[in-house]
Amino acid sequence: GLRYMEEGLTGWSRLGTKAFRSWLMCSQAGFLVENGRVDAAASVLTAVEQQLTSGEERLASCWLPLARAALHRVRDDSAAAEAELRRGVTLLQRLGARGPELRTTCALAELLCDDGRFDEVSAMLEPVLAFFTEGSETADIEAAHALLDRASERRHQGDPGRGPD
Repeated sequence: GLRYMEEGLTGWSRLGTKAFRSWLMCSQAGFLVENGRVDAAASVLTAVEQQLTSGEERLASCWLPLARAALHRVRDDSAAAEAELRRGVTLLQRLGARGPELRTTCALAELLCDDGRFDEVSAMLEPVLAFFTEGSETADIEAAHALLDRASERRHQGDPGRGPD
């Protein structure tokens, strides 16, 4: 999959198309993290950040915090991941980007759930989910509900979580 993504990005560049390039690169970084290629993911994210500061594309600003947080998590830096996700949620709320906000909030809530901060999970996810009145069968909304259920179960079981790093 990574090879095809890299070929696609190369082809996209050859066409001279800049739209969505940063977003695709954020996705690529996520796949690299999942496949243990952390240094390559960091390089891709640096390139995305340079494109954003040059004003080339703003779409990636929605997904960049999520990709950066994934990189921090594989480096066992939960505090940096949490800070990145909180910044991302704030940005996305300001932009009114509800889909990316839900996904980023879920990532943050999962991190908090792992740390045993179950009340924060509910307080964070419920208002975001309340916005979505249709399409409740989407993967992101189902994941958010499952995370709420998991946090509730673990809270009632007295699970302390793994604690912050």
